Amino acid sequence: KAYADGQLIFGPLAAFIVNQMLVAHPLLIDPANASRTLLWDRARRDWSPDLLKLFSIPQACLPVCVPSRYAWGDLDVAGRRIPVTVVTGDQSAALFAFGMPGLDQIAVNLGTGAFLQQSVGNTTPDPGRLLASVVYQSADSLVSVFEGTINGAGSAIKALSDNLGVDYDYMRAHSADWLRSADAAGNLPLFVNGISGLGSPWWLSDIDSHFVGDGNSEQKIAAVMESVVFLLTVNVRSIQTLSTSSEHILVTGGLGSVDPLLQRIANLTHMTVQRPEVSEATARGLAFLLAGMPAGWPQLNISATFAPQVDPALEQRFARWLEAMPKVPGNND
Repeated sequence: KAYADGQLIFGPLAAFIVNQMLVAHPLLIDPANASRTLLWDRARRDWSPDLLKLFSIPQACLPVCVPSRYAWGDLDVAGRRIPVTVVTGDQSAALFAFGMPGLDQIAVNLGTGAFLQQSVGNTTPDPGRLLASVVYQSADSLVSVFEGTINGAGSAIKALSDNLGVDYDYMRAHSADWLRSADAAGNLPLFVNGISGLGSPWWLSDIDSHFVGDGNSEQKIAAVMESVVFLLTVNVRSIQTLSTSSEHILVTGGLGSVDPLLQRIANLTHMTVQRPEVSEATARGLAFLLAGMPAGWPQLNISATFAPQVDPALEQRFARWLEAMPKVPGNND
């Protein structure tokens, strides 16, 4: 009935928030959020007629696609009009935390989920089983990335801590020690991590998460953290098959404070891992976009660097973990 009355609009949450908060109640959406709908064409930078037909969705029910930087409208804050000039996603904003992203780095944000992004400039190449995302668009510029996504990072650790009855804050405070103890013991169980479904390059929505092998609570939590490293490694290797320009990994987010976790990433990917002094990336990146991408943005200061080390035990666990995981469709390895 709403559709028949011309009163039906649906789309990403960002479109609803913009519509509700801005004075003029616009019906608009940015590339980063529109691309999450399975209805957006990254080449046209608009809704895809073919995908709309496939899903039987009338375009009139969707918000209008506009650039990330755009005259979105005004907020009314205590009677004062504040213009909104940028709308984007949290991970898309995080990529710009330290200025324009270089083509030589893979940016990893370790939070509830984990996200990997490597800039490919203003091109939109075929991403294989990863994503090719437009993270910023203005009237005269475009930034695209190869993107990998891991659904269960911090959320997987939280789920296990709840299941085991281990206080989450206590677990976060001791996770580095538990990972170091696991290195010394050498008998860590493995965790098939399908929390919230498997992201790239599997794209499986329903998978049974389980342990391979046994261990105590501390060892199991260490195994879950290590599964995040394994998932990251698969995605890094996928990016490396598409691009040869990546030289190092830049890690932000809450889990980026765990040194043994970052050392494992370096050891398995054979790439140097860097942690900046500032871990909050999303707000900082949004500030850069709002400021118009200034050339004089504060330089990136690195607080810790993790060089790759030879780790045969970790390599062996990773090989066994790969055997326990579902095979990537179309992958003959």
